[in-house]
Amino acid sequence: MENNFAIRNAVLFDGLGNPSYQADLVVNDGIIESIAVAGSTTKKNIPSIDANGLALAPGFIDAHSHSDNTVVNNPTADAKISQGVTTEIVGNCGSSSTIEKCNNWSNLSEYAQYLNSRKPTVNIAALAGHNSIRTMVMGYENRFATREEIKKMKDILVQALEQGAAGFASGLWYLPGRYSDMDEVVEIATALKGTGKPYVTHMRSEGDGILDALDEALTIAAAGDNRLQVSHIKASPKRNWHKIDDVIRMIENAQERGMTVYADRYPYIYSCTTLRMILPAPWDLIADVQKFLAEGDNMTIVADTLDKYNDIENDWKKVVITNSIEAHKQFCGLTLYEIAQKLNMTPGQATVKLLSEASPSAAYGKMSEDNMRRFLATPWVVAGSDASCVAFDYSAGRAHPRAFGTFPRFFQIARQFAPDEEVIRRMTSLTAEIFNIKKRGALIPGNFADMVLFEPDAYTCDFDFANPHSRAKGVKYVFVNGKLAFDNDDPTRRIQAGTFLPIPNKN
Repeated sequence: MENNFAIRNAVLFDGLGNPSYQADLVVNDGIIESIAVAGSTTKKNIPSIDANGLALAPGFIDAHSHSDNTVVNNPTADAKISQGVTTEIVGNCGSSSTIEKCNNWSNLSEYAQYLNSRKPTVNIAALAGHNSIRTMVMGYENRFATREEIKKMKDILVQALEQGAAGFASGLWYLPGRYSDMDEVVEIATALKGTGKPYVTHMRSEGDGILDALDEALTIAAAGDNRLQVSHIKASPKRNWHKIDDVIRMIENAQERGMTVYADRYPYIYSCTTLRMILPAPWDLIADVQKFLAEGDNMTIVADTLDKYNDIENDWKKVVITNSIEAHKQFCGLTLYEIAQKLNMTPGQATVKLLSEASPSAAYGKMSEDNMRRFLATPWVVAGSDASCVAFDYSAGRAHPRAFGTFPRFFQIARQFAPDEEVIRRMTSLTAEIFNIKKRGALIPGNFADMVLFEPDAYTCDFDFANPHSRAKGVKYVFVNGKLAFDNDDPTRRIQAGTFLPIPNKN
């Protein structure tokens, strides 16, 4: 595709929620040069794409991604670009390898340089994660931080923010974040004051303690820049489903008091995280599970406890292994109940076997369909996949179906409750606003030409855990910085024109 081209006869959704209309759009050197009513543009003698009435929208922005490393190793970003995502926010749930020292970078600025050398297909903005910062200062020590350690953590966050981090993220349900108290996170979050950047959190609880956890999140955000983003908002298991009324009330009360609060959500009722999170207390606080299980009778004790505990807490038929080592490939896409039958073991024994051999990922079916739909109907909830940009061919790992299917499913469910213009706003400009991403998320002259050309009614997916990697239906073309990054007729071809997006502090 030329640097100067037009898309004609498109139904244009500007991403700002304004009524759609038939339009022509001209791109010049990666920037939207002009937009006019279809047929009225004066630029006639440039290469053109006839949209034939397809929808043209800003490229979708994934508010909750874990592509920190995946996009470096798999810069074609198959999972995201194929559904129209042109920008990802990485570093969520407190884990941000972008700021950690490794072979190719030692801080966020060096990560940005290395990422750009890899020529990613999508744009990347990055959060600075509390778990990563705590590990850099304290490792996995199970104790509260000292004042000096908190100061060191805050200094690391300050540096990351100055280097363009989009905000401060925590994962207080995970290790080592679970070892911290609120005072630690509050003090570190004060580095956000005046930056205009949000505190983003996988809360300490999304279950029995969800209301206390949300209160904690609001307190931490107030200590920062009074901006909160709640990650993958939910309440589970079933005994907590009714609590979403209080969750919504608490958030909207905070908004009325002047706090900026948003949330993200994927359109699935199966979450996905490490299998080790199935372990009950006190084993849930053990950092090296494989080492622990190798000692004495621990495998037998844990298996017996799981069989008793999970008969009550989990439905074994709703815990699915999504990814693991090559030796476990035969188990991916199967439930723990099915794996146990295959191995002639109890579900607890099968779980312990897998944990003793690797660190599998698992999906847990504990959420309510009605609650999920209610969140997707809520105007302050944006789209976030909670997934990384894995490859079509599984070479970059096997994913939950949400990696490839979040945006079409979000769109189709949310449009049952709001006009398409409003739904697209929550997939584009609203997310850009939350994370201070300038000149993206809206189709207006002067903005970068991140765009998706698609057929709204056909924009769907039908992936499952057995076959989670596939293309969304209804997407024709995706452009990143004015380059054709995805062509549905030639889906393995890429022009890799993405870039790292440093977010400056407001002060």
